[in-house]
Amino acid sequence: MIEPKLPANQAVKLDTNYYPRIFNKSISFVPRQISPKQAEALRIIARQVATQQKLRRGLNRLTRVPQPHPREEKRERFFTISEERLRLLESVVVNANDAIVITEAEPLEEPLGPRIVYVNNAFTQMTGYQPEEVIGKTPRLLQGPKTERSQLDKIRQALSRWEPVRVELINYRKDGSDFWVELNILPLADSTGWFTHLLAVQRDITERKAAEYELKSYARASAAVAQLGQRALSGTNLDALMQEAVTLVAQTLEVPYCQVLELMPGGNAFFLRAGIGWQEGLVGSAIIGAHDRSQAGYTLLTGQPVIVEDLRIETRFSGTPLLHNHRAIAGMSVIIHSQGNPFGVLSVHTPTQRRFTEDEVHFLQAVANVLATANERQLAEEALRESEERYALAVRGSNEGLWDWNLKAETVYFSPRWKSMLGCQEDEIGDSPDEWLSRVHPEDLERVKSAIAAHVEGLTHHFEKEYRMLHKDKTYRWMLCRGLAIRDANGKAYRMAGSQTDITDRKVAEEHLIYDAFHDPLTGLPNRALFMERLSQAIARARRQSQYQFAVLFLDLDRFKVVNDSLGHVVGDQLLIALADRLQSSVASCLQASVCGSHTVARLGGDEFVILLEEIPDIGVPTAIAERIQKDLQQPFNLSRHEVVVTASIGITLSAIEQRDGSSATYKTCPYPGDILRDADIALYRAKALGKARYEVFTTAMHTHAVARLQLENNLRHALARTEVKDGHQTKMVNSGYSSLSPPFGKAKRLESASLSHSFILHYQPIVCFSTGRITGFEALVRLSHPVRGLVSPVDFIPIAEETGLIIPLGAWVLREACCQMRLWQQEFPDLASLTMSVNLSSRQFSKPNLAEQIKQILQETELAAPSLKLEITESVVMENAAAATATLEQLSNSGIQLSIDDFGTGYSSLSYLHRFPLNTLKIDRSFVSRMDAEGENSEIVQTIITLAHNLGLDVIAEGVETATQMEQLRSLRCEAGQGFFFSKPLDSESARAFIASTPQW
Repeated sequence: MIEPKLPANQAVKLDTNYYPRIFNKSISFVPRQISPKQAEALRIIARQVATQQKLRRGLNRLTRVPQPHPREEKRERFFTISEERLRLLESVVVNANDAIVITEAEPLEEPLGPRIVYVNNAFTQMTGYQPEEVIGKTPRLLQGPKTERSQLDKIRQALSRWEPVRVELINYRKDGSDFWVELNILPLADSTGWFTHLLAVQRDITERKAAEYELKSYARASAAVAQLGQRALSGTNLDALMQEAVTLVAQTLEVPYCQVLELMPGGNAFFLRAGIGWQEGLVGSAIIGAHDRSQAGYTLLTGQPVIVEDLRIETRFSGTPLLHNHRAIAGMSVIIHSQGNPFGVLSVHTPTQRRFTEDEVHFLQAVANVLATANERQLAEEALRESEERYALAVRGSNEGLWDWNLKAETVYFSPRWKSMLGCQEDEIGDSPDEWLSRVHPEDLERVKSAIAAHVEGLTHHFEKEYRMLHKDKTYRWMLCRGLAIRDANGKAYRMAGSQTDITDRKVAEEHLIYDAFHDPLTGLPNRALFMERLSQAIARARRQSQYQFAVLFLDLDRFKVVNDSLGHVVGDQLLIALADRLQSSVASCLQASVCGSHTVARLGGDEFVILLEEIPDIGVPTAIAERIQKDLQQPFNLSRHEVVVTASIGITLSAIEQRDGSSATYKTCPYPGDILRDADIALYRAKALGKARYEVFTTAMHTHAVARLQLENNLRHALARTEVKDGHQTKMVNSGYSSLSPPFGKAKRLESASLSHSFILHYQPIVCFSTGRITGFEALVRLSHPVRGLVSPVDFIPIAEETGLIIPLGAWVLREACCQMRLWQQEFPDLASLTMSVNLSSRQFSKPNLAEQIKQILQETELAAPSLKLEITESVVMENAAAATATLEQLSNSGIQLSIDDFGTGYSSLSYLHRFPLNTLKIDRSFVSRMDAEGENSEIVQTIITLAHNLGLDVIAEGVETATQMEQLRSLRCEAGQGFFFSKPLDSESARAFIASTPQW
């Protein structure tokens, strides 16, 4: 026996952590891995074995000395009782479920180890060995190739220290099959403390190990799928993910070959997309047929997982060269689906026979599903990326900012462009709705909130609003925001998304357009449109409020044309700009001292300005402003080194105008905007007519006069349209070039129903030669025949004809009619062939460049000799442009036509030019003749004019001769001829004919 290396009377005991400690009681070995009942049974067995050995040694001594003794009887009874207990314990050991093996304690270091001395029935059932086959042999007969050497080393090391040990290892049965056992070995010592035997208890744990293996395999497979899924979710590249998948599958299933076969377009072949264990260079390049005679093709055909236990005897399909070359025998394959269509096949193979379990198939399919999901995810990501790229390009192209409002979470996504519109960086704006709404202009905020709420509640089809938002630079920008709500099945909005566009430039352009539409581009003042709008508002207010009163001032510069013609239009524009500023200053300064409302200074066009004064108490305010304007205009304007002083005429009208009807009753009226402006314009031209540089307040009499004047103008037009020459031919302007006459003479019949009695007629006043006392000619004087007023004097209608341009066709008609009449008289009275016809030319007629040609044509048509025509021109007309007048007069004189200066002495004459003109006659104005009395007073001017004319070689005709004394005085002053009521008033053609026939003489 082996003697333990311990002090006397002490033994070794191991606690649950296998650390030995010394104690003074009986030996007890309680390994932690054995249940309490098993530990107690082992203790009993150990004690009984030691007792049995002691008893046997005692029995041997007794049998050698068989002498009766009283103590021997007690000893016999003790032995009998001990043997019964021993038999009981042996029955327990023999019938135990766990295999129990007792070996000698030595030799531990021998190559064969300790020999077996006892095995129970459970050992025989577990290993197939009978007791006689193992007793006396070493337990190493149970070991085999799969028995782990590390566990055997663990047993050897523990027993060398006489410590209990527990291991799990693989043993072999008698038939060579292996099984898993849980082995507990305890060293046994006798009462003296010597280790004599080893007790080994082993339990078959093969089923538990198989369950543990399956559990570990499942956990490993689940971990592999989870790891692969995690990688797929992390966005791993699909090729890398597939390679990781085949590696994990091969490790988990413990197979050498695993591959992903991708179905190529057309479905006729597979592409070895990923794999492990295959020959180098095949992965990523090998092409495998997809026919149903291959395992992968058959898998696609059936649509189910395919398991192959032995490819060599497989009848459903044949192996591919790839599998044959790698000696693959067993395998399984599953389909990788993608968007409802097969993407390919995932398969594993092993060069040995193997029956793959259902769990392994499920694991492989799970991996295939992960790959399918990853592929679909990649396709979706690619599609999403393409969509996002298209969307990003569209957004960048449209230059719009995007927003996405989660109404439940109250968070808003703002795109970078949305933020940059406000001058902010990406991190300067959060995701709160306040980031948006807090920047909306306070005046627009409620409108925006109301529009959003209305759309969220379903009251509008979409959200669209223009508003201002605060920029980072503290300015407001105009934004156009559009959005659409997304609703759940109940119609409740849970999300709202849209876009925002910066429309500041458009708004500014619109504001400029609106401003330009209502403001004068030169002066910046309100224009006619804006003025009329404000005037309409003032009229509407006056109609609602009886005490409200306003006034309009109409201002026009006097002789503004002179500034444009002399200094140029640029200076003229500068003058208008400066005038606008001065008008505003004058009105504002004047209104500060008065109690009235707002005012508007506007420019209608040209040099016309209007001023609207609201809430005025009386006429004193507008007249005070007019006087202030007149005073301020006395200060010169400094324009481009030119000092300009201008005057203005102003017309004033009130909103409530006092009028009188036939019964002298008064009433007030508030007319329309056009009427107000018309009345102010009438007052303006009244001021101009009264000398300019003044103001006039409109009265109803002015309106009446203006209406009469307009009616007279219409009468002139109608008369020109209806007038016919005496010979029965319709009057027309032959080659006159005056095509602007409206209506034309050829359309006179259209107006007959409107004005049957309006027409022009000529009267003729005789001119008498003072030396002979006989008629020497006539002056043609036009008259307007009016159905109510009778014959209208030229004093009334000639200024209107001059202003409207009607004087041109009228003058042409007069010239033709006078020539025709003179020709008739010359034919009727041959002895008076020297008679002349004097016709007045207006300034407009005289300024026509083709005047000479037109007169020549009239003379030709009427067959009147040129010397018989004498054209009378006022001195102011020829002096407006003396150089041009000289040329025209030369042309007329060279044609034989006589020329006369009419109303000489009343206008501006230049003697330096007068002697250059090819004139024949000077006519002394009636104002000089009328002041001559019987005593010859006031005749000095007349005498001077006559002397001047004679010195220039001109004849003299005196106008306005009304008495015989005047005739005699003029005759004494050697005046050649005269005309006036003393000889005859102007006569119509028939009366003049009779007057000629009477051959009067003075």
